[in-house]
Amino acid sequence: IAAELARSGNPWALPAFELAILTTLRKGMLFKLELAWLDTSGRFFRVPREHQGKGNKVVPAFVVLSSRAAEIVAALPECKSGEHAGKLLGCSPNAVSLAWQRALAAARCRYEDEERAAGRCPKVGHLQGLRWHDLRHEGASRLFECGLNPMEASAVTGHRSLNMLRRCVHLAPAQLLGKLG
Repeated sequence: IAAELARSGNPWALPAFELAILTTLRKGMLFKLELAWLDTSGRFFRVPREHQGKGNKVVPAFVVLSSRAAEIVAALPECKSGEHAGKLLGCSPNAVSLAWQRALAAARCRYEDEERAAGRCPKVGHLQGLRWHDLRHEGASRLFECGLNPMEASAVTGHRSLNMLRRCVHLAPAQLLGKLG
């Protein structure tokens, strides 16, 4: 998917994809991030209270950035004019959604071609039915794979309860086996 997004012609699609996983932010909040909210260290955004949301759509007061996320943010061109001036990402969420849909379709076609060329039957459902929100689940799962405990992970994701966090996290069996020995 990342390779297809890189070929999409939208320079914001791949960074948005990577940041969605690395920050676990929902698409709406990811596209609301402003450069003015970025701390001088370049390692976290301070989200103003009015943008932190309500109910189950809460965003933490601080969006922490891994070293990789900080590299992506630092490499983004600054939007100095137009409707996206001052925003982290210089396009609309819809533009990235369209690139996402095209990238998924292209990645599925590439997968099917590779499987058939290798004499295998493509798996039904592989790279199908994915939603942008699934990137949030992937990011939350990776937090646990990195060794964060539930309190630390919820500080990153903004989940208010362990039950909600549990619904979002999908641990890989191999990771569990590695810990069990």
